[in-house]
Amino acid sequence: MAAGNVYYPPVVAKLRRTTTQSIAVSGTWTAINFDAEDIDNYGGHDNSTNPDRYTVPKTSTYVVLGSGDFASNSTGMRGVRFTVNGSSVPSSMVTPTVNGDLWSGSIGTLLSLTAGDIVRVEVLQTSGGALNANANAPGFACTLALAEQVAL
Repeated sequence: MAAGNVYYPPVVAKLRRTTTQSIAVSGTWTAINFDAEDIDNYGGHDNSTNPDRYTVPKTSTYVVLGSGDFASNSTGMRGVRFTVNGSSVPSSMVTPTVNGDLWSGSIGTLLSLTAGDIVRVEVLQTSGGALNANANAPGFACTLALAEQVAL
């Protein structure tokens, strides 16, 4: 690093859901309310105020990963996607259920984000009734991980 340059740590956040969340409306994308932060070094998330979002602290390119996990049910489709400022971005995943097994889906992408952008993980289910999004399940659960891409 050249003399006089100041190094700022990259933005890193990992949010997760620790209890089940009922996804009451079949066929409607619903944001996950995250209630735990494994890391959030720039304070872009608050477990109490707007727990369904991560507010981007600085303009940059980010690696964004998300996952959703549903209780066993043999009817319909399940999905997971990102939204930025309320609009869906490429990399959503929607698949049918298989044999009534648990459903887990994960997605990832690179996003150019601007300070103040709001990132959410949303899930979808079309079982015909309410269905729980699982938490702390083996493998995935419901998570959002975000890391700033830094050029050295």
